[in-house]
Amino acid sequence: MAVAFGMLIGVLAAVPAGAASSFQGSSVGASSLSDLHGIVCPTTKHCVAIGSDDNGNGKSAVIRVSNGALTPWSGVLENQDPNAIACPDTTTCLTVSDEAVATVSVSTGAMDITSTLKPPKNGIVALGALACPTKRSCYAVGFEGPYESSVALIVHLSPSGRVLGKTKAKGTGIGNIACPSSSLCLISLATRTGESIERFRDGRLGAKNAVPSKTYIQAMTCYRAKVCFALAGLDSGSRTNELFPINPKTGSIGKAVQLGGFSGDGITCASATRCLIAGFTGIGSSAKTSVIVVTKGKPGRARAYPGESLSAVACATATVCYAVGLGASGAVVDRV
Repeated sequence: MAVAFGMLIGVLAAVPAGAASSFQGSSVGASSLSDLHGIVCPTTKHCVAIGSDDNGNGKSAVIRVSNGALTPWSGVLENQDPNAIACPDTTTCLTVSDEAVATVSVSTGAMDITSTLKPPKNGIVALGALACPTKRSCYAVGFEGPYESSVALIVHLSPSGRVLGKTKAKGTGIGNIACPSSSLCLISLATRTGESIERFRDGRLGAKNAVPSKTYIQAMTCYRAKVCFALAGLDSGSRTNELFPINPKTGSIGKAVQLGGFSGDGITCASATRCLIAGFTGIGSSAKTSVIVVTKGKPGRARAYPGESLSAVACATATVCYAVGLGASGAVVDRV
């Protein structure tokens, strides 16, 4: 997540020191690709990841599902570090940086800026999350304005990355979006006093469900209209995350499940019964890059993987998933 967006939403997790495990995937040195912090799998053969090089330029890479081989795109998006990626179809994905929208080729990873949002006077635009509920529509969320008086923002995008419209919400920003169906999405809306899960149906905001006090939503995911989950952090300074089930129809929030010393950054569901959370356990020198498998809403033990941090996870099939992050010498890809 880019600095501008993270400063307002307040969803920045500490990066752990190195973690030990048998090597699962592939890595690329910092001269080509310094880290990866987003991934999506639009087909059963290829996943696409986004990240940056050492100079903060946007990079992308294609991951071969069969063996985890990583092929970085040869170009860069100059001064544009992408925050999120989603795909309206199997050939082209969209990615957003703070104020730019770009297409990403599923076959090559090539990125091309298609839209740039104009910031308001004395303010900025920051887009931090993205979802594509249909082949014809995608939605990017974030905020615009100065930090002290920011406004929550939803940007409607075409599958080619053109801006179709903007919706402003009564809040300081929107940190996450997940869509259980083609007509309904759920957003995490931040205000000066807390957060809520709000329904966004057919481009219109609807009912809100308050998030528990002193809790913020780190990430959200849905598996079709069957299950949705929110990965939540605590404002108390605790490094432990909680997992909240969310009703995919109403957006109501269920009872929190404690993750026992695990701090997560990304979550995805491979099926209605199996989800994965990428993150780490411990702090400082004892920290271990880890993934938790959640089966029927119940988290298992954290499993250690290579790398210094894992930021995102996605599944190409019900059983084959990849997590991406930062390794000792550059980006890391772990089959999880």
